[in-house]
Amino acid sequence: MGTTFLRSVALGRLGMDVAQAALRRPGRGRDAAHRRIAARMGRMRGLPQKIGQILSVGAAGPLAAAFSPLTDAAPPVAADESFAWMAAELGRPVSDVFRHLDRHGAAASLGQVHRGVLHDGREVAVKVQYPDIGGSLDTDLAALGWLTAPLPARRAPFDLDDYHQTLRRRLTEELDYPREAAALRRFHERSIGLPGVTVPAPVDAWCTRRLLTMTWIEGERLPATAAWPAAARHDAALALLRFFLHGCFVWHEVHADPHAGNVVFRRTARGGAVGVLDFGCVAPVAPAEAAGLHRLVCDGDGLEEGAVFDAYVAAGFDAARLAPLAGKLPEVTRVLFAPFHARGTFDVTTWDLSARLAAALGSDRMAFRAAGPASLVYLIRAFQGLVTYARLLDARLDWRGELLALPPASAAGPLEGASTMTPHTGPLRSTSLRVEVRKNGEPVATLAYAAAAVEHLALLVPAELHGQIARRGLHLEATARRLMAEACPPGDIVTIDEGGTHVRVWLD
Repeated sequence: MGTTFLRSVALGRLGMDVAQAALRRPGRGRDAAHRRIAARMGRMRGLPQKIGQILSVGAAGPLAAAFSPLTDAAPPVAADESFAWMAAELGRPVSDVFRHLDRHGAAASLGQVHRGVLHDGREVAVKVQYPDIGGSLDTDLAALGWLTAPLPARRAPFDLDDYHQTLRRRLTEELDYPREAAALRRFHERSIGLPGVTVPAPVDAWCTRRLLTMTWIEGERLPATAAWPAAARHDAALALLRFFLHGCFVWHEVHADPHAGNVVFRRTARGGAVGVLDFGCVAPVAPAEAAGLHRLVCDGDGLEEGAVFDAYVAAGFDAARLAPLAGKLPEVTRVLFAPFHARGTFDVTTWDLSARLAAALGSDRMAFRAAGPASLVYLIRAFQGLVTYARLLDARLDWRGELLALPPASAAGPLEGASTMTPHTGPLRSTSLRVEVRKNGEPVATLAYAAAAVEHLALLVPAELHGQIARRGLHLEATARRLMAEACPPGDIVTIDEGGTHVRVWLD
């Protein structure tokens, strides 16, 4: 009870610091306030430090200087204490497992990392979770709920509960080290086929519920790349672009913690390369959402208003909230996805995204954000990290060329349940895939997706209807393949009238 009370007091002080900083004018006073906030976040660890790391991604100038220490240089716990945590997890002295462990650890938000050497000579990174960090999660979320949602949320109809639940789910997953070990294994295997990207592999024998041992990835922090040749910096940025695109559109799972402490850079005989670390926070991308996003990034600059609207809905946006903004969406899309619409290389330093987006949306900017699903927050975070690295590496990349060069999802093993169909890249004869369910004449569900989402038909049609559809001799996956091969011709796909239930699925 006492610990919870003291942490609540500390969180309250942090909230006051943030409120006071917001009232200060830009200048030395605000910069000093930001440094105080960052220092308090680092001392508190857990969710406050995690928020500081999020703030460090994409920040520039004094704000970056204030929050960047939270990514790599928070005060570590004394070695004897962290080694005792390791021994408790391993059930034996650390000397039985490790030939050597560096006494100076790197403090992260939820645990501490030490470099070590196993008795077989392998260099490893050993991450041990802070004791009782999970117990502070609910306290932190309750006290900092206002800070874990988009800051202007009170001025727009945000579903704050959805944001909080999404954040809670991701943070709970970060405390699940067996889950992180599985993610490491997946991404390590994927990275073998992705030039320029290295991901650690878990050492399963020495992984527990709160301890993670993984292979050591050598590399330097981002500032070291300032002395690299332009070609090497380009290679590193290109590797990060490919890593993001494969995650979003091929693997349907992205590394969603791109702060500076989780990416290292190194020179190789072939040029620049990157190592991506810490896979506690990975975000799934639903196949239907990926299809909607792919439509926007690939063809969004040439789609008509209705098709653009449908693509956003397929990507998870709320149709009712988005409808009043439909006329603005074509220009919003041209602004948001400009790197992918450019033919040839794109210089992100010339992409004045904030100002152009404000001009395109005007007073509807918060309404647009409110229409988006909370699930996209982590994908946006990953994308923002990519853009930040491309800018800091001063790399001009062919974003569209890399997008169009992606292999089909089946070539890289998508998540279980995802379609293994090759995406259709030609013009489609329909713009929308629609699903309507009524019971006793009352609407139960009315859904709209971009037509390209038909390749995920089996996932989009409610599972409880699959039996009725199968009894009519219709195989959804085979139907999806046929429709994609025919470029999605308009017309009914499924119609059911049975026992007061009416279902219609169609393309138009």
